[in-house]
Amino acid sequence: MNNPIYIDVENAYLPNVLPREMDVQNNDPTLPALQAQAVAARTYATWTALNKSYDDPFGFGYINQINNSTDYQVYYPDAYDHFVNPNDPEGVKQMISTAISSTFGEHLTFGDGSAIDAEFGGDIAIQSVDEPSKDYLNTIQDPISTICGAVTNYSGWGMSQKGALRWSKGNQCATGGDANTAWPVTWTDYRQILAHYYIGIDIMGPSGKVAPDDRWNLLKHNVPSQMTGGIAQSVEIWLQNTSATEWNDARLVYQWVGTNNGGEVSLPVMPAGKDEKITVDIIPPASNGIYTLRLDVKRANGAWFSEQTPPWPDAEIPVAITGASATPTPISPPGQTISIPISLGSDDGGTNPGDCVFSNTDNEVYLGACFNGGDITSGFRFQNVPIPPNANIENAYIRFTVDGQYTAPIHVQIDAEASGNPLTYSASCSPRT
Repeated sequence: MNNPIYIDVENAYLPNVLPREMDVQNNDPTLPALQAQAVAARTYATWTALNKSYDDPFGFGYINQINNSTDYQVYYPDAYDHFVNPNDPEGVKQMISTAISSTFGEHLTFGDGSAIDAEFGGDIAIQSVDEPSKDYLNTIQDPISTICGAVTNYSGWGMSQKGALRWSKGNQCATGGDANTAWPVTWTDYRQILAHYYIGIDIMGPSGKVAPDDRWNLLKHNVPSQMTGGIAQSVEIWLQNTSATEWNDARLVYQWVGTNNGGEVSLPVMPAGKDEKITVDIIPPASNGIYTLRLDVKRANGAWFSEQTPPWPDAEIPVAITGASATPTPISPPGQTISIPISLGSDDGGTNPGDCVFSNTDNEVYLGACFNGGDITSGFRFQNVPIPPNANIENAYIRFTVDGQYTAPIHVQIDAEASGNPLTYSASCSPRT
């Protein structure tokens, strides 16, 4: 047999490295963790082939070559077919193939654009270990890796393979754990894993950068799952600068999706790779409902990092708003009108047997006839409407906006449903405006 041998990186080497390196027999993998491993393994193989040599047991030296031992990467020619996950052997094999093909040709680079020494290993506890000769392998905090047997079992440089699994599962146990070990943050993008463990790097693909220079990762937060409407609450946001450069003018920004409610807070100077815990007073919407709190970072006078090209993931946290206070609603002076649009769908959504069945969360009123010729019945509900204190309600009415063109007369019948405290109800029709 000839030695050395030459193998195809994408089609032969990586498919047989990933199963053993990520230990898919004992850990159910995730696609983001496998993608991160594919990029790291490809980068490490490139760097070692160009920068290292080894001596075999017989004293022969090999320059710009690697072997298949754990001194480099665990490569077994049949690992893809035989070192399989017992819970889903074919599914995990397909996941490995997808991880490689979806990151085809991607490498980690630093500074002059050369491939980095993308070190990685089984596990680290609490934080990685500093490699002083390589800035991209400086220490980072890994707060998700503190329990479930987390232990530093290699040099501690670079990416923790179990850490990658933990972040991609949102659980402190690489095996998945349970509700008691759940973590408030899950990373669904492999680039978040790579930018976390390798400081200030670029992720380069065949056509250029696949990650922007400005990036951030949410490490942890204590945003409650339920908040009182209109009442400010202090929360702690733990975030990391995963950008290619230092932050000296960055802002943490937040917004309640679908509303104009939001704010921002200045961040301290943060070198690449460093993390900070920031306290933010967040004011939730004044109306009850299920909302999404969106967190992101931006430079002063710059775009949110998620709005760059290519974009970077923001953080989205679901929150239930209850017990909404009326005080945030402005009190209109005498003679003025308060307009309250329908903001949430009703559980009385329009329905009609046969061809027309509408969702019970629709917030529109359907006019006309169904395809089957039957009449449409639409319903909606107003509830928890914030009435200003001491307000004197003279008239309450519903105004409909037509969003289509109608070629035939439409007959509309409006009925009211009794509430727990019904008031006098009457219906009238004003001229169309």
